[in-house]
Amino acid sequence: MGLRDTVETQVASAFDLLGDLKQPIVFNVAGGRDYDFSTGAVSESNTSVTLEGIVEYTTVNEDDNSSNILNGLRAKFVLNRADLQEDYNQFDSFTTDGKTYKIVKFEDNGYSLEGTGVGG
Repeated sequence: MGLRDTVETQVASAFDLLGDLKQPIVFNVAGGRDYDFSTGAVSESNTSVTLEGIVEYTTVNEDDNSSNILNGLRAKFVLNRADLQEDYNQFDSFTTDGKTYKIVKFEDNGYSLEGTGVGG
Protein backbone atom coordinates (compact mmCIF):
# COMPACT_ATOMS: atom_id res chain seq x y z
CA MET A 1 0.00 0.00 0.00
CA GLY A 2 1.45 3.33 -1.08
CA LEU A 3 1.51 6.60 0.78
CA ARG A 4 -1.37 8.01 -1.29
CA ASP A 5 -3.57 5.01 -0.36
CA THR A 6 -2.68 5.45 3.29
CA VAL A 7 -3.65 9.14 3.26
CA GLU A 8 -6.93 8.39 1.44
CA THR A 9 -7.75 5.73 4.04
CA GLN A 10 -6.99 8.13 6.90
CA VAL A 11 -9.12 10.90 5.36
CA ALA A 12 -12.03 8.46 4.96
CA SER A 13 -11.60 7.41 8.61
CA ALA A 14 -11.59 11.04 9.73
CA PHE A 15 -14.87 11.71 7.91
CA ASP A 16 -16.38 8.55 9.43
CA LEU A 17 -15.43 9.77 12.90
CA LEU A 18 -17.29 13.05 12.33
CA GLY A 19 -20.56 11.12 12.66
CA ASP A 20 -23.52 13.43 13.25
CA LEU A 21 -21.44 16.57 12.67
CA LYS A 22 -21.82 15.86 8.96
CA GLN A 23 -24.97 17.01 7.22
CA PRO A 24 -26.48 16.43 3.80
CA ILE A 25 -25.43 18.88 1.10
CA VAL A 26 -27.29 18.89 -2.22
CA PHE A 27 -25.11 20.04 -5.11
CA ASN A 28 -27.10 21.47 -8.02
CA VAL A 29 -26.29 21.60 -11.71
CA ALA A 30 -28.44 24.00 -13.71
CA GLY A 31 -29.14 22.41 -17.04
CA GLY A 32 -30.15 23.99 -20.27
CA ARG A 33 -33.31 25.97 -20.69
CA ASP A 34 -35.82 25.20 -23.41
CA TYR A 35 -38.46 27.54 -24.77
CA ASP A 36 -41.65 26.13 -26.28
CA PHE A 37 -42.71 28.61 -28.97
CA SER A 38 -46.24 27.18 -29.20
CA THR A 39 -47.05 27.58 -25.49
CA GLY A 40 -44.49 30.19 -24.40
CA ALA A 41 -43.41 27.93 -21.55
CA VAL A 42 -39.82 27.84 -20.38
CA SER A 43 -38.52 24.58 -18.93
CA GLU A 44 -35.23 24.03 -17.19
CA SER A 45 -33.62 20.70 -16.43
CA ASN A 46 -31.73 20.53 -13.16
CA THR A 47 -29.77 17.64 -11.74
CA SER A 48 -28.41 17.23 -8.26
CA VAL A 49 -26.11 15.07 -6.15
CA THR A 50 -26.43 14.68 -2.38
CA LEU A 51 -23.32 14.13 -0.27
CA GLU A 52 -22.52 14.43 3.42
CA GLY A 53 -19.98 16.93 4.63
CA ILE A 54 -19.16 19.64 7.13
CA VAL A 55 -20.73 23.09 6.70
CA GLU A 56 -19.50 26.27 8.37
CA TYR A 57 -21.60 29.45 8.27
CA THR A 58 -20.09 32.94 8.42
CA THR A 59 -21.25 36.43 7.59
CA VAL A 60 -19.22 38.88 5.58
CA ASN A 61 -19.20 42.67 5.42
CA GLU A 62 -21.62 43.00 8.33
CA ASP A 63 -20.92 46.72 8.71
CA ASP A 64 -21.33 47.55 5.02
CA ASN A 65 -24.86 48.50 3.99
CA SER A 66 -24.35 48.02 0.25
CA SER A 67 -26.44 45.46 -1.62
CA ASN A 68 -23.50 43.47 -2.98
CA ILE A 69 -24.21 39.71 -3.27
CA LEU A 70 -21.11 39.04 -1.19
CA ASN A 71 -22.65 40.92 1.75
CA GLY A 72 -24.56 38.43 3.81
CA LEU A 73 -24.35 34.78 4.63
CA ARG A 74 -21.45 32.73 3.36
CA ALA A 75 -21.17 28.97 3.78
CA LYS A 76 -18.08 26.82 3.47
CA PHE A 77 -18.20 23.06 3.01
CA VAL A 78 -15.66 20.26 3.28
CA LEU A 79 -16.14 16.84 1.67
CA ASN A 80 -14.13 13.67 1.38
CA ARG A 81 -12.87 13.90 -2.22
CA ALA A 82 -13.29 10.12 -2.65
CA ASP A 83 -17.07 10.46 -2.06
CA LEU A 84 -17.44 12.73 -5.08
CA GLN A 85 -17.44 10.73 -8.30
CA GLU A 86 -18.72 13.55 -10.49
CA ASP A 87 -16.76 16.49 -11.89
CA TYR A 88 -17.40 19.09 -9.20
CA ASN A 89 -16.73 21.99 -11.57
CA GLN A 90 -20.19 21.44 -13.04
CA PHE A 91 -21.86 22.36 -9.73
CA ASP A 92 -23.09 25.93 -9.64
CA SER A 93 -24.89 25.95 -6.28
CA PHE A 94 -25.53 23.87 -3.19
CA THR A 95 -28.41 23.60 -0.77
CA THR A 96 -28.20 22.80 2.92
CA ASP A 97 -30.54 23.55 5.83
CA GLY A 98 -33.13 24.74 3.31
CA LYS A 99 -30.95 27.52 1.93
CA THR A 100 -29.24 27.67 -1.45
CA TYR A 101 -25.79 29.17 -1.98
CA LYS A 102 -24.06 30.11 -5.22
CA ILE A 103 -20.66 28.40 -5.37
CA VAL A 104 -17.89 30.95 -5.84
CA LYS A 105 -14.78 28.89 -5.07
CA PHE A 106 -13.48 25.31 -4.95
CA GLU A 107 -10.22 24.11 -3.38
CA ASP A 108 -9.21 20.52 -4.15
CA ASN A 109 -6.11 19.04 -2.52
CA GLY A 110 -6.80 15.57 -3.89
CA TYR A 111 -8.04 14.25 -0.54
CA SER A 112 -10.71 16.71 0.51
CA LEU A 113 -12.76 19.23 -1.40
CA GLU A 114 -13.50 22.60 0.14
CA GLY A 115 -15.82 25.14 -1.34
CA THR A 116 -17.39 28.50 -0.59
CA GLY A 117 -20.91 29.63 -1.38
CA VAL A 118 -22.67 32.96 -0.96
CA GLY A 119 -26.33 33.81 -0.68
CA GLY A 120 -28.73 31.90 1.48
